Amino acid sequence: MAGILTADIDAPPAATLGIIPSLASVLGAIPGLVDVWRIDPARIARDGDSRVSAWTGSIAGRQFTQANALRRPLYVAPGRVDFGTGAAARATMQLAGTPLGQPASASIGLRLVLAAEDETTDNQSFAGQDLDTTGTGLVRLAWRYNAAGMGNYIRLQIGAAQRDVDLPAGVTDAMVWLTIQSGEVWLNVNGTAAASAIAAATLNLPGFAIGGSREGTPAFAGSLTGICITQSALTPTQRAAAEWAMRHSV
Repeated sequence: MAGILTADIDAPPAATLGIIPSLASVLGAIPGLVDVWRIDPARIARDGDSRVSAWTGSIAGRQFTQANALRRPLYVAPGRVDFGTGAAARATMQLAGTPLGQPASASIGLRLVLAAEDETTDNQSFAGQDLDTTGTGLVRLAWRYNAAGMGNYIRLQIGAAQRDVDLPAGVTDAMVWLTIQSGEVWLNVNGTAAASAIAAATLNLPGFAIGGSREGTPAFAGSLTGICITQSALTPTQRAAAEWAMRHSV
């Protein structure tokens, strides 16, 4: 028939044409997903002072919790959980439920933001294990400050081993990833990897906290806008989806 164009399309078996998968379906399909925590007011339980008692994940319903009102961070609409200004002293939250332990493969991502006036405080722990005690088994991520005009850096510390990734001067927004794979732990910040890995054999996470700090070191003065934890190493597509979720509130 005149005026009608036809074409043969070869599609892989079971392919669905013209349908874009939802963010939730992409994230939910990640192998070993623990959860993804986004800024969603419906999933952030607050007390009368807007301090956060529970932050519930968007996919599996896992929670970071804080029963002690004196240690709760502050929910700041529309898009952050603030562990610094207005929050309780040394605000921190713990991952509830099954411990992460010693996974053979895992990815842990956090997006943190600091105000300009807070970036000059050195050695702010913002996530890890054993952040609030002086015992052994330290695993931590920390914001480190160099000097005015010289930039900052993110540090991964596992026991005595340390790895750093530099940030340009003035950058106070960091997407931080730990990737555990093939017996190694890699730190990646804003797309840049550390120069070398740390042996995964020394990593153990019977607990995992956000915010807080070891006594005698500065508390975390910044905010978190999202967290992703999986028991698998992410593909580039999966990481991109997780990062989008961590940057955008619901």
